[in-house]
Amino acid sequence: QSCDQNWTMGNCCFKGKPPSEPLASAHSLVPRPSTESNLSAPVDPKTVQFTVGASAHKRKEGAAASRGNLFGMERYQVRTDLREMLEKKEVVLIKASWLSKQGFKKRSSLPSRSTLEDGETDALADVALVERCFKEVVRAATELVGDELCHYPGVVVVSYRWLSAAHPDPQGKLLQMLAPMLEWYGAQRAVLGLDPEFCVFIDFCSLHIPPHADVDQTTAFEKVKKSMDIWYGHMGTMTWILSAPPKDSDPPRKYSEGAWPTFERAACVGKLPVYCLDMGRFEGWENRKFEKEWRNKYREQFAKHGKRHQAPTDASLRPLVEGSAAVPLMAEAFNAALQPKECATADDRMVICDLYNQVSRARLGSSQKLSFALLRWTPAEFATFAGTMAALCQNLETLHVT
Repeated sequence: QSCDQNWTMGNCCFKGKPPSEPLASAHSLVPRPSTESNLSAPVDPKTVQFTVGASAHKRKEGAAASRGNLFGMERYQVRTDLREMLEKKEVVLIKASWLSKQGFKKRSSLPSRSTLEDGETDALADVALVERCFKEVVRAATELVGDELCHYPGVVVVSYRWLSAAHPDPQGKLLQMLAPMLEWYGAQRAVLGLDPEFCVFIDFCSLHIPPHADVDQTTAFEKVKKSMDIWYGHMGTMTWILSAPPKDSDPPRKYSEGAWPTFERAACVGKLPVYCLDMGRFEGWENRKFEKEWRNKYREQFAKHGKRHQAPTDASLRPLVEGSAAVPLMAEAFNAALQPKECATADDRMVICDLYNQVSRARLGSSQKLSFALLRWTPAEFATFAGTMAALCQNLETLHVT
């Protein structure tokens, strides 16, 4: 905490303001026996104290907005950039009900964007649906962010590993895996009084994936690729981490071994824990439960299949939140960790590194409050976490860790 007080994390006690210069490494945080007696709460005898810097400077009230703009935080709170990509047709969003239906029907493969635009336009979210869902996204990122509850916003961004180098889902197994997840999310929305229909961003359906038909598609793809941090790192979008491949995948490709999936998970740094869910742990919704159209007039019937679970410790969310957060890294450490990951091109690797540097500095550098829930990190990972916080979190006032 950036003030002249002790603060605790787990069974550790910290004191002082993070230094203005990045630490050489996480291990430069040297544990010292705690000698302070003015702690606000009893401390375990085994507590150690990490002195991480000099005393804090005084902040000026009302500077939060300017800090956010300085670090580029508004990029992850408003919808200007997202709206522009949609208006220019650089990105399209998919109706959740359509995707779910295709999965339950056991469609043979995940369709590409060109396939949808050529003959299955009913899969694409229309202007009215997009507008409604983005209002929910902005509200989740601004008005509702303080309560730290899940409000099931209307845009779900899917992070997954392609099942083959040529096609992300050549046998439709990913679609079958997504179907019950989408239906569950619609039911959770219905419980809160929201229209069960929502939008889904999934790269193969939403983007012009190479090979391209013309130069316009190439230009659009290259532009959007350099904006992936907004989709996955936005405060109001819901990110799904498909950490486990579909059942019977042959051969199984590990999520953790892909460069883009590694970035997409890391880009969630600073998001509320309930907006980054590890759907690889999703279970308990094996069969289709709602046969009717996903319309608002059927909301009450749909809501019977959901539960009002919004906190990270609630039964429906706990297994999805637990262990989902990636350890925040300094840009150099992230770049090093990315090197062994599988990546299509060297250019992609450079783009990913630049995107992570941008999102981590913006989110960590401007945030006054950060929450990390139900972590399952090792002691070494917590040491790395402490070093990153000390180096980047220049405006942090409250750090909530469980």
